[in-house]
Amino acid sequence: MKRGGRQPMRVWARVVLARRLSEVERHLDRVLHSSGTEAIHGLCVVAWRARAAVRHLEPCFGARAAQQLQAALRQLARQIGRARDLDLLIESLAGAAKRPGAPLAAVLPRLQRRRAERLRRALPQLRWLHRSLPGWSRRLAR
Repeated sequence: MKRGGRQPMRVWARVVLARRLSEVERHLDRVLHSSGTEAIHGLCVVAWRARAAVRHLEPCFGARAAQQLQAALRQLARQIGRARDLDLLIESLAGAAKRPGAPLAAVLPRLQRRRAERLRRALPQLRWLHRSLPGWSRRLAR
C-alpha cells in the first residue's frame, strides 16, 4: 500500500474488476437456471459494466489478457443481446397481440420460439464463460 493508506491503482483496478466479474458470474448462473426476461436483462447490464471496467482499466492489467477477456465479454453481450432484443420486441407487441383479430397474435409465438432458439445456441458459450470466469481474475493479476 502507498503512504496514507491509499491503494495503488493496479490493486484498486483488480478489486473493481473482480467485483464486476463476480456479478457476471452470478447473473450467468441465473440465466443458466432460468431464462426469464429479468435474468437476461440483468446479465446484459452486468456484462456491459464488466466490459466498461476492462476497457477503462486495461492499462492496469496485462494487455493480452485484458483483450481476451474483453472479447469473451463482447461475445457474451452479442449472444445474450439477441435474446434481449426479442424480449423487448415481444413485450412491446404483447398488448396489441391480445386484441381480437390482431394479426400480431400469430407473430408472437414465432418470436418466442426464435428467442428460445437463440438462447439454446448461446448456452454452450454461456456455460464455458461461467466455468472460466473465476480464472480471469487470476490471469489479469499477473
